[in-house]
Amino acid sequence: MWKSLPVESWIQGAELYKGARDEEAIEFYLKGLKAHPLNPARAGALLDLSHCYYKLKRFAEAEQYLRQGIVAFPNEREGY
Repeated sequence: MWKSLPVESWIQGAELYKGARDEEAIEFYLKGLKAHPLNPARAGALLDLSHCYYKLKRFAEAEQYLRQGIVAFPNEREGY
C-alpha cells in the first residue's frame, strides 16, 4: 500500500490520528517528514498531517501541508 518500507513515526502518528490525538500525531508526522523527505508514502502523511491541523483550527498550517501534498503528488485525488 505504501510502496516503500514503513516509517515508524508515521505508523505512530497514524495510530494517534485514529485516536483523535491530533497534537501528538502532528509531532510524529513532522518527525517522519523530516527524516524521510522523499519517501513515496509521504503523500498519506501529508494528508493526515494537514487534517490534524485542520481539526485543531490551525488553517494556515493545514493549507501549507495540503498544498505540499498536492504539488508533490498531483495524481492523488484525495488531496483535492
